[in-house]
Amino acid sequence: MSTWPLNTNKPGAAARSLRLAGRFEPLRFSRDPDLPIRADNEQRRPDVRRRMKTATRIRANPSGAGPCLGRAPIKRIGHKGAHSLAPGNTLASFEAGLAAGVDVIEFDVIRKRGRLVLAHSVLDAYRRECLQLNDGLAHLGEDRYAPVQFNVDLKLPGYEREALTLLREFDLTHRCLVSSQFVRSLDRVRAAEPRIAIGVSVGGFLARRLHRWDGGRLAELIAEQIRAGRFDALMAHHALVCDELVELIAAAGGEVYAWTVDDPTLIERLIALGVAGVTTNDPRMFARREAGNQRAAAGTPSRRWPRRPGRAEAG
Repeated sequence: MSTWPLNTNKPGAAARSLRLAGRFEPLRFSRDPDLPIRADNEQRRPDVRRRMKTATRIRANPSGAGPCLGRAPIKRIGHKGAHSLAPGNTLASFEAGLAAGVDVIEFDVIRKRGRLVLAHSVLDAYRRECLQLNDGLAHLGEDRYAPVQFNVDLKLPGYEREALTLLREFDLTHRCLVSSQFVRSLDRVRAAEPRIAIGVSVGGFLARRLHRWDGGRLAELIAEQIRAGRFDALMAHHALVCDELVELIAAAGGEVYAWTVDDPTLIERLIALGVAGVTTNDPRMFARREAGNQRAAAGTPSRRWPRRPGRAEAG
């Protein structure tokens, strides 16, 4: 059974983590503070977001080899368990993810009528009967889930200590990475449980504007926070991932996890880039990829029928 890697490459990082929440100011990155303000209030530095606009720009070798060579295998993360195979954030979805061979089960936590439940949003929580967090953790704590790690995504701030209390009760803190798009929520988690892995989640354009991640130095700013010990990992929307982002986060001692990817071609590109893990709704894609790699290594022909040549080729 493995544990999530903590960003401990800084001297005294673990001892200092209790003080982190009080040290940092709220992140406000609407403007690069290192650059002078022009008369038209524009900045001269090129916006890093333009270089991160789409994951289809990932530069990989034609052979499929890339920066991930020599790294540990990526973590295969099941979104809400295996949301494409069973309704997400349910026991059935967790079972489907386990059967599909995931390394990590991601699930979402929110408060509903005073209780912590597994749901992706407030709307999701109130439109159906949700699994309570303690019941979900009791299920995930069974011996057959021993090889699996967990990504606990806190959807809103305010119930961090309650969630941590339940994780401790079921002895799962060492197998969990807690993530959130709310930095203040992660600061509370760090202060209450210094040894748990922390991942800041950064989403699409609207989410970045909402959480004020709209500056031109997104990668550099997060790398600085990882280097300082505030976060251990970046959970990035796949459209943000590029080679510069992965390199900067790795140099700071952190890891990049890409979400949520249901396209096999995009998964291959992200793996070639060197992300630490990929989140998908259908973890069967990982098994298909591995089977294809094994056939290629063994020289086994594909099971697909050969393509029929076009008229020009046939003629």
